[in-house]
Amino acid sequence: MRYLLCRTNPAWRLTLLLVTSISLNTNTAANTAANTAATAADDNYRLGVGHYKQKRWSLAAEHLRAFIKTGPRGRQAASARLLLGVSLTHLKKYSDARIE
Repeated sequence: MRYLLCRTNPAWRLTLLLVTSISLNTNTAANTAANTAATAADDNYRLGVGHYKQKRWSLAAEHLRAFIKTGPRGRQAASARLLLGVSLTHLKKYSDARIE
């Protein structure tokens, strides 16, 4: 059947090709944007933990707060909240630490 459609109407094959390529391009763009956002969030988490380990409390708090704003769930989110609270405690920002 497919062979007959293509042989009898060459424009049908071109239309099918265009529709397929357009749908592939939109899916690729959406996946790229999602991967970029996830990578930026992971970078903020890693930077925050690295600064925390080196006792750079203000930088750790900045990156961990940026990571938390992306809305993660799971073990990294819990760890980021804890480390942010401890970093703010070291900076003597007790009320902020209690909120976070």
